[in-house]
Amino acid sequence: MQAGKHIYVEKPMSRYLDEAFQVHDTVKATGKIFQVGSQGCSDMKWHKAAEWIKAGKIGAVVMAQGSYMRNTPKGEWNYNIQAWCSPTT
Repeated sequence: MQAGKHIYVEKPMSRYLDEAFQVHDTVKATGKIFQVGSQGCSDMKWHKAAEWIKAGKIGAVVMAQGSYMRNTPKGEWNYNIQAWCSPTT
């Protein structure tokens, strides 16, 4: 943020409360966007699973298990990167 960049971090954003307050103070001082998220949750497979569960297509859910791997040479993007996200000069 001090370098002028917006930030996205995976949870947890900090280990200790004091670190979280430092991040908060930096966000306020720089005015940059800071988002904490769980990137894996944005994958469409989870949205499709929720759709099927809500529609009753797979019966009552009593247990679920998932996994996450980055075994791809293209990285782990769940969506196409829009052209407006490219660096500017």
